[in-house]
Amino acid sequence: MSFVHFHNQHEDSSDLKDKVVQLTQILSHYQPYSRLYMVPFGELQRALIGYIPSKLRMVAYRRMMLRIASLIRGREKAAAYFTGDSVGQVVSQTLTNLHAIHAIADAPILSPLIGYSKHEIINEARRIDTFETSILPYSDCCSFLVDENPNTGINERELRELEEDIPSAQLIDKTLKDHRGDRD
Repeated sequence: MSFVHFHNQHEDSSDLKDKVVQLTQILSHYQPYSRLYMVPFGELQRALIGYIPSKLRMVAYRRMMLRIASLIRGREKAAAYFTGDSVGQVVSQTLTNLHAIHAIADAPILSPLIGYSKHEIINEARRIDTFETSILPYSDCCSFLVDENPNTGINERELRELEEDIPSAQLIDKTLKDHRGDRD
């Protein structure tokens, strides 16, 4: 499994690197080899502000992440995506919004936690020894410059129309040039 982490902080930020690397190291106990991609996403997020209304940005961010992950998946020759999505845990994980995100996937998206409650996810994190690391303070990039009340029922067609004006290929190319891929 290759791990992909999107961040909007400078990659030398110790809280970012330490937490993500620690989680990757813990999860790597379950396989003989892994690679971590640290993808700087802040610049791309700032570019999206001019194209996507704040109520739709969280899902637009996740769709852009999936487009980037698709290129990484191709490099790694991976057969599928794995996500930690759980229905209803956050706004981007309503069924409607998950459908809008997954609609652009070029391979199966496997979400083993999809039906877990928050309590069940916490118990699983404790079981595999990731809980203490996962609760360390860290600002994730999904909440960056989004509306206080994001749309829970995205109209995928509307979002697709807004995305047509985005120079996605150029933004993605620049983002991937700035990524770090580290082997564990």
